[in-house]
Amino acid sequence: MGLENQISVRISDEDMILLHEYLSKSTEILHKYTVEMSAKDRQRKDKFGDKASLYVSKCIAFAKTNPEFIPGFMELEELEKDYDLTKQMRSLIIKVMQIRDSLTATRALAGFEANRQGNLYYKTVKSAMKMGITNAITIYNELKFRFAGMGKRAKTKPQS
Repeated sequence: MGLENQISVRISDEDMILLHEYLSKSTEILHKYTVEMSAKDRQRKDKFGDKASLYVSKCIAFAKTNPEFIPGFMELEELEKDYDLTKQMRSLIIKVMQIRDSLTATRALAGFEANRQGNLYYKTVKSAMKMGITNAITIYNELKFRFAGMGKRAKTKPQS
């Protein structure tokens, strides 16, 4: 009987090609509408949350009904375009974050399961190596790097 396996899939080569093509095409389309900014610049400007969105929405509404307060050097149309873009980007960001979270969770689970299975194999090889089986010694020497510098685990005594 094998270990419980929570995920057991392989993405086909065809689907991987399609996914990369779609992602490349999406990146290409988005490139027309996005900018690159350093982390430092983004940190200074990345303050557009729910409160700021509501504030700007109200500014637009008031500017439309009370245009006498619009400064001569300000263009209401540009304010509206910028605000609309923030809403469009937010909807895309939410979708991309959902995809990212799903990919990250799937990779973590698959990695956990792969590592667990690898550890089972490694322990068997290690036992065979201790018995002096030649092939096991070679395999053990190739795999032991994974545990280098970890030292031995302290055994805990059962509490009474």
